[in-house]
Amino acid sequence: MKINKYEIKNWQDIAGRVIEWEKYSKNIWKPHLKLVNCYKNTFRGNFMYNTRIEFKNIDNKIFVKINGLCDSKFNGKDIKTLTLEIETEVVFEWINVGPHESEEAARNRLNPYLDSKYYEYRISELELSDKSKTKMGLFDLK
Repeated sequence: MKINKYEIKNWQDIAGRVIEWEKYSKNIWKPHLKLVNCYKNTFRGNFMYNTRIEFKNIDNKIFVKINGLCDSKFNGKDIKTLTLEIETEVVFEWINVGPHESEEAARNRLNPYLDSKYYEYRISELELSDKSKTKMGLFDLK
């Protein structure tokens, strides 16, 4: 879901939002959802359509409820218009802000979308597939 600059201050402000669409869009700026599973080192997925996603605040916890349709395969047979409903708590722990840069620069990138006073900046070292190491900036929820 795209969040515009200065639209919300805290991630929990997403409660009450509803996103709906009829046809799946490959445009990353339009709402879309693809359920992906990994099978024999390949990623396969099902695109959702006629979908409604609702964010709710229940007992000061954020829940997401997803209702929609998808096509799937089971035992080699195509299944069309499979109904899917998921309701689960959203557990939010951190935001990856990309390759390490100064804390001030990272906060300047975050602030138009979320108020950085709710987050603590840290640096994490990651080992890449070629065994080299890089540093990533992260914001942890306080």
